[in-house]
Amino acid sequence: MNTFSSARVKLTVWYTLVLAVISIGLSSLYYLRTLQIIEIQYHQLNRRLSGQPGQMKVPRQSSQEWTLPENHQEILSSEFNSIRSELFQKILTINLLIIIAGAGGSLILSGKTLHPIKLALDKQKQFVTDAAHELKTPLTALQTSIEVNLMDKKINQDTKRVLKENLEDVAQLNSLTTRLLQLSHAEENGLPRNRKAVDLLVISELALKKMRPVASKKNIKLKIDTGKCKNINVLGDEESLLEVIIILLDNAIKYSKKNSDIILKTSRQKNTRMIEVSDHGVGIAKKDIDKIFDRFYQSDTSRHKNSDKQTGGYGLGLALAKQIIENHGGKIDADSQLGKGSVFRIKFVNNVNDYK
Repeated sequence: MNTFSSARVKLTVWYTLVLAVISIGLSSLYYLRTLQIIEIQYHQLNRRLSGQPGQMKVPRQSSQEWTLPENHQEILSSEFNSIRSELFQKILTINLLIIIAGAGGSLILSGKTLHPIKLALDKQKQFVTDAAHELKTPLTALQTSIEVNLMDKKINQDTKRVLKENLEDVAQLNSLTTRLLQLSHAEENGLPRNRKAVDLLVISELALKKMRPVASKKNIKLKIDTGKCKNINVLGDEESLLEVIIILLDNAIKYSKKNSDIILKTSRQKNTRMIEVSDHGVGIAKKDIDKIFDRFYQSDTSRHKNSDKQTGGYGLGLALAKQIIENHGGKIDADSQLGKGSVFRIKFVNNVNDYK
């Protein structure tokens, strides 16, 4: 279920709940007031038929006194209960019909409400994708040109320093456009079409191999904990899942202290497959935990104050990771404490394929 479908369902539920509360509230007042009137009439009729002083006399028919059956109070009480039960059933039926009709109307109304917002966001996404496509080629050309100039032995050290700084800026912009294109691709394609059994142990080892040179620059050790599990398989796209683990490891390296450890743990329990990446870094504030998976979100904690130019990002990596995991039917969340570190956890439930 995509973002707008989920939002439409939630909005429909809220519209229906509001309508149900109003309908049930008004009908309850009507029911109670009607019962009150019926009960007053019941007592008045009972007193009249009982021949109490000051009440109407029982009529005569054919010059003979009309006598009431001995159980007339039981009959009246039974009729009163029958009327009350019938009234309750009719009001309940009417409320159910109103809620069902209201749910259908709420679904239509929520769709019309969200439609302009969806169109605006679709245009925004299309613009970002088109801009990323257009920027990709000149940035690549510029990066190549700077790299070629850096190889020139005739340029002085000051020029080389400026060119290296420019190369870092261009590399970051190139990374930004790549992430934007990847995120756009993940959002548009949704669930991978050519899914196959992917062993999380295999891609975890591959991700560690790719990221060890980056971690070694800060003397960080990357460790893996597989327990006794083997063949931890999920159905999905191998390259996309590998990209997710690399994103999590890259984040952990960026914000971990030097000479620390990062542990990648894989586990399996019945129909659940799990990947955990834990570090001993600067951590994330509680107020930022629910927002770190949003596009372009940058927390104002020491997590970013301590990151240098080379490690700073644009807030797209975790958004991309979340989108890929959701495309595979999984969930990703994080636990963190400032100054102690973070744990990012991925869970796949019922998306498994056990090959032995």
